[in-house]
Amino acid sequence: MRTILIAIVLFLSIYQDFFTFEYFGEIAKTPIVFLTPFFLLYEALSINKGKLFVSKYQKYFIIYYCIVFLVTIFYFVLIYFKYWSFEVLGENVIMKAIRLAVYPLVYFLFYRFIINFLRNDPQNLKILFNAVYFNQLILIIVLLLELPAIKDGVSAISFFHPEEYKYWRVRLLTMEASWAGPVTLIFSLTPILLLGFVEVNKWFKRCIILTSVSFLLIFFIYNSSKGFIICFVLGIVAYVIRYVIKRGIKPIYIFGFLFLSIIPLLNFQDQIIYIYENIGQEKTTTFGTRFVSYLAGIKTFFTNPMGTGFGGLTAIYPRNIEYFVDVASQNLNTAEIKQYLSSPRALSTKTYFFDQLIFGGVFFLLFFFMFFVNRLFWIKKIMFENFYMMYSYIILICIILSGITYLTFHIKYEIWFFLALIDFIENKYKNKETMLLSTYGS
Repeated sequence: MRTILIAIVLFLSIYQDFFTFEYFGEIAKTPIVFLTPFFLLYEALSINKGKLFVSKYQKYFIIYYCIVFLVTIFYFVLIYFKYWSFEVLGENVIMKAIRLAVYPLVYFLFYRFIINFLRNDPQNLKILFNAVYFNQLILIIVLLLELPAIKDGVSAISFFHPEEYKYWRVRLLTMEASWAGPVTLIFSLTPILLLGFVEVNKWFKRCIILTSVSFLLIFFIYNSSKGFIICFVLGIVAYVIRYVIKRGIKPIYIFGFLFLSIIPLLNFQDQIIYIYENIGQEKTTTFGTRFVSYLAGIKTFFTNPMGTGFGGLTAIYPRNIEYFVDVASQNLNTAEIKQYLSSPRALSTKTYFFDQLIFGGVFFLLFFFMFFVNRLFWIKKIMFENFYMMYSYIILICIILSGITYLTFHIKYEIWFFLALIDFIENKYKNKETMLLSTYGS
């Protein structure tokens, strides 16, 4: 029963193009939001059993968003005295802030659910392992059914996506191809990672490794998300550099590997040349949108170093967009981002890092280091003791890079699932509880 429960929750976390977004907005692109009462109930039951646990990462999370809340209140006051109203660009900033606050609340409860589930029973790690692998098999089937869409834009699973239009890229159960990258990476490598902590027979272990590697390889070949490919390659490179430094391997091998790692990027040489040739001709809409949004986000940070909270976003960020649109419109296609100047709907930098940089300012930079980068330091210390932790190192680097360059984490629950899993494993190590640890000799 527990296996079915956690398998369903994980499946809902990777289904990121649910039809309810048409009625409730982006937060409802995944059904996870509707499980919030269930997460609260599970939390209450865990507390009732005397198993309240708050890890250091959860404390960082709580402190950071408490600060963002205070900054938000401060900007409510500023906006009111400036406009004598809470209406900016036709939208109430208080309602906007409430909607933005729902995202971290839901993924924090989901994060807590994963932690509590794993802590409530030592056997639950094996149950989670089975559930993750089951969802991997589902994703493999989805991927194989979706491959024909590359040619004609229609696949056998098109009914999973509510919007009726052809799509010629592999996106699995998400809205677009770039969203599918983290889902594939986490659900292909996490089963291998968990082999270091659960006991399975040799046949099943070989089967898991075969399906996991095949899933990732097929997706890597057919996926057309440049952002994911680059982040993944950089994650591999970062691990290899760390490995050769640790093992004292000659530098010539490092340069050889770096040269070979560039080869996959050659698949995108046409796109790179296209962007380079057309920047001055206002044809690269995506590049223009992202470039201007990054610059506007950085300007917002420097002019509001303590952050704007959720309340100041609508009043401040569009003004900075307008500034850079005026500067860059002669060289870049800014048609898409100009929409933010008339309506705050979907107002965002399109990346987790720059969105939060606007919300939290310097407080976010501290949070980002303590919550994300700190995990890398811990994994780096133990991944040569436990070979399987190598996979968590690669995944985490890809998560961090994707959050900086092209991806928001608002409804990317597979990322929060993985972070909760690493949180649990780290606490297990620090508490020196009995676990099956694997080494290079296993």
